[in-house]
Amino acid sequence: REPKRFEGLRMKIDRFHFRKNHKACTRGFDMDLYCSMNNVNSQVREQDNATLRRFQRQFTFMRPSNVMFHLKVFQAIKNLERISSLSK
Repeated sequence: REPKRFEGLRMKIDRFHFRKNHKACTRGFDMDLYCSMNNVNSQVREQDNATLRRFQRQFTFMRPSNVMFHLKVFQAIKNLERISSLSK
């Protein structure tokens, strides 16, 4: 079941990772090698995680189900913002 779920998944590493002269990862993960990814913000997850860190204290006082609800709302809002910015 799991291999089928992920067979179309393409994993890449943010551009900054390779610019820091990192040698441990294969170049196949380098986004700069793929023309189709030229306009992709490769650090969007890191940016979202930085935003979520501001809520870390509040999350410690919530039930896990409540944390998951807030994470889903956060992600939905971020996705709507990104979609809106694409249409401009």
